[in-house]
Amino acid sequence: MDTQMLIGAKLVSGTETEETIFNPRTGEMITSLPEASLTQVEDAVNAGRAFGLFA
Repeated sequence: MDTQMLIGAKLVSGTETEETIFNPRTGEMITSLPEASLTQVEDAVNAGRAFGLFA
């Protein structure tokens, strides 16, 4: 399962604490993946603005 985020034109992995993802129906763990850092979130918003996605 690919768990990277697309920020601009790059695929990157989160750099913060790992979050466990559960199946909401069964409660079974699906995977764990690191959360995005504040810098990564800001980079994603700025990339979206550059592509004209945000005002």
